[in-house]
Amino acid sequence: MVTEPSVKVGLPNAYCVVGDPIAHSLSPKIHAWFAESEGQAFLYHKIRVAKGSLKTAIEEFMRAGGKGMNVTVPLKEEAYSISDVRSERAIAAGAANFLSFGDNGKITADNTDGYGLITDISRNLHLALSGKVICLLGAGGAARGVLAGIAAQSPSLLQLSNRTLSKAEDLSNLLPKSCPREIVPWGQMSTTQPDIIINATSLSLTGDLPKMNNSVFALTELVYDMVYSSNPTSFMKLASRQGAKNVSDGLGMLVEQAAESYRLWNGTLPRTDNITDRLRST
Repeated sequence: MVTEPSVKVGLPNAYCVVGDPIAHSLSPKIHAWFAESEGQAFLYHKIRVAKGSLKTAIEEFMRAGGKGMNVTVPLKEEAYSISDVRSERAIAAGAANFLSFGDNGKITADNTDGYGLITDISRNLHLALSGKVICLLGAGGAARGVLAGIAAQSPSLLQLSNRTLSKAEDLSNLLPKSCPREIVPWGQMSTTQPDIIINATSLSLTGDLPKMNNSVFALTELVYDMVYSSNPTSFMKLASRQGAKNVSDGLGMLVEQAAESYRLWNGTLPRTDNITDRLRST
């Protein structure tokens, strides 16, 4: 485990984000701005933790006075498995990106990813999801983390597409019966045009692209890549070239899920106005 910066014993309101890699994380900056706006003493670190080492990292951080953690790849399922208390959102996702440590040593898990995605699209991008045909690409932890949140918006149809068809089917089985769904084989095109395409794969991190029929982009209301970057991702560039009118990365989702984490720890939901713009300008 590598700590950046070192954690001092006994610090009040000490939190962190853990993952591997973690050096690129914007979470410390976001939470520092939240604390400043709320007038609260709040310390937030980033700690690189290898897969399989989370329990040890939690124990060390708790002994140092840590109160909670955000969790990113590849540790979300691990965080869920070692938690003592799980929210409905975490149970639905089978993964946790939020941990809170009680005075009794109990670990409470939640998942704020779905909240972050829905809030970014509905409030920041001013687009309702209710009654829309939504295509979700990917069936890994990122997709599971937002699945329940999307379903709760009552889309007219939720299309699921993944390289491994059986994993898309597994994802479909997690949906409530009331949610209309369609399994779309990877690289093929549904007869129903999606209004919103959400890329929950990690392919943009390496510059790769999901396999799909590019003709669908021009008629969408939004193409959304959950990966965030200082420049348009490969998926966003493809969508724009194919005529998509509105494209976005996941930076706003990151900010909104962080705000929900802050609320769960501190009891107040910080304003997120202009945070995304501040991040893009630094």
